[in-house]
Amino acid sequence: MKNRLMIITLFFSGCSIEKNISEVEVMALLNNYFKGIDVDNVQSDYLESMITGDYYIFESGKVMPTSEFKAFLNDIYKSTKTISSEWKFSDININTDNNSAHITYINDGEFVSEDGSVTKLKWFETGYMIKTPDGLKMQCMTSMEIK
Repeated sequence: MKNRLMIITLFFSGCSIEKNISEVEVMALLNNYFKGIDVDNVQSDYLESMITGDYYIFESGKVMPTSEFKAFLNDIYKSTKTISSEWKFSDININTDNNSAHITYINDGEFVSEDGSVTKLKWFETGYMIKTPDGLKMQCMTSMEIK
């Protein structure tokens, strides 16, 4: 009986139980993702550290890979002379397992132009994140403007 107990103990001590991705990890990635597309950072490589190599976004009726999405944002920021961008998330719903996470939320964006005018936009967004050897990364996003 003692040997069986020892074998069972050794078996279970050798097994690793993976934890689900936490909501804190998901929110940290979401906030860092939006830091990467902020008007001050969109031209840097910061976003690339938050996403997978095959990342894409469905935005404004188009599926865009990273380079196209960043060009899209740059064009908007330049044409509207945006000097600051800020996002606030609400109605957040997060589902996780040990390898992936899915988030849905309402995104209220506020953009300030050089002349001081403020543009407020609202989107319903979803994101799919996966665990990689480099940590949690955004693999795809869907963004639909709410009018």
